[in-house]
Formats: sequence, structure tokens, C-alpha cells
Amino acid sequence: MRFSDVEGDAIAFLVARFALPASLRVPSPRPPQFYRVYSTGGDTVNRVLDAPQLTVDSWAEDDEVARRMSDDARMAFLDRRGALPLWRRIEATSPYFIPDPETEIPVYRFTLRPRVRATRQTPPAPAGA
Repeated sequence: MRFSDVEGDAIAFLVARFALPASLRVPSPRPPQFYRVYSTGGDTVNRVLDAPQLTVDSWAEDDEVARRMSDDARMAFLDRRGALPLWRRIEATSPYFIPDPETEIPVYRFTLRPRVRATRQTPPAPAGA
């Protein structure tokens, strides 16, 4: 069994849904609007079920735009309709305002707690097969 790259899954999900940049780090140069997704802990329930914790930051030049981006992303994760098939139940906090301390650029943040099912690994082929 193997757990998926939940950060990568969440980043790809946001890019596909919103056609905005999303990444693990703040990009350089920084675009006017983007999502940052990174792991902030979590638990392993058992060898088949993981419960990671992801933080999603929505950056924009305007408070209202950052808030809307955060609300939209949160609802997209809660209503994923066939996307993220290994993600089961998802819990999410309400978005809150946390501007970048250096630049004062508006950032809204929320935390996701999905339950993620592991995938089966195919055993390696025997040598010489």
C-alpha cells in the first residue's frame, strides 16, 4: 500500500478547477493571484487510511478577491464530484484573514483534513522476467 502525494493532488485539483497558479511555495516572481498548498501535519489512521492536514492560502492584490478565492477553493474541495477519487470524507475550517507579514498582501487561509485511501502497489517483476 502507498499513500498519494496529497499536496500534489490538491495543487493539481486547484489548477484544473480555477486556472490559477498553485504551488507548494510562494512563486518568484509572485503572480497577482495564486494558491499555496502545504502539509501541516495530520495522522495515519491505519495502513490503508491517512488523515493528512493541508493548509490552503489564497493570495491576491485585493482583500475581496483573496476571500472569494478562498471560499471558492474550500467549496470545490468539499464538493469534488469525481475528482480526487482516493479522498474520502473532507473536513475544512472556515477561511480567515492572515495578510503576508512582510508585504501586507491579502491572504486568506483555511485548513483541510481529508481522509485519503492508500493505493495498492504492484509488486516488482522478478529479475530476468
